[in-house]
Amino acid sequence: MNDLPPDLPRLRTLETWLVLTLDRVRHKYVPELTAGLDSLVTGTGPQRQP
Repeated sequence: MNDLPPDLPRLRTLETWLVLTLDRVRHKYVPELTAGLDSLVTGTGPQRQP
């Protein structure tokens, strides 16, 4: 198979690292973002001053 890039193992390693990092970010920040958005929608969050 000559159509594959010569650094395929390195690219696969990078892809794996990016997937794992994105998963950690999602688990850490998505619940916080969701809670913040919920409070804005329901009006229970901090109110902005005009």
